[in-house]
Amino acid sequence: MADYFFFGLAFLPTNDIEDCFVDLMADEPLNDKCSRFVDYILENYVTVNSKFPSTIWAAPPDPDTKRTTNGPESFHSHLNAQFYACHPSIFIFLDVLLKIQTTSYIKNKNITYTGCDKKK
Repeated sequence: MADYFFFGLAFLPTNDIEDCFVDLMADEPLNDKCSRFVDYILENYVTVNSKFPSTIWAAPPDPDTKRTTNGPESFHSHLNAQFYACHPSIFIFLDVLLKIQTTSYIKNKNITYTGCDKKK
């Protein structure tokens, strides 16, 4: 079974996982270790009655969600998306920075005050 096909299962709709996994098993090499691995994945992740069904871990990529776990990379991507020219004027640049600062301030204050209900 080719690794790149196997790891792509997480990006399929949940109703297609089992069928695609069966197709991948058809290309499985005749090897005891591969057979044990495939059986483990099938029992724990692919079947409907498994410990971790595909409804938990599989979904097509959502274009509106984050595509990286790297904070600086995510910030830089978001910052670049704010500009429509390669070299914006300093006023546009400062306006974008002020909006990002305001959004960050509001998010931080929201995190600070969320869940701090005092019992009376």
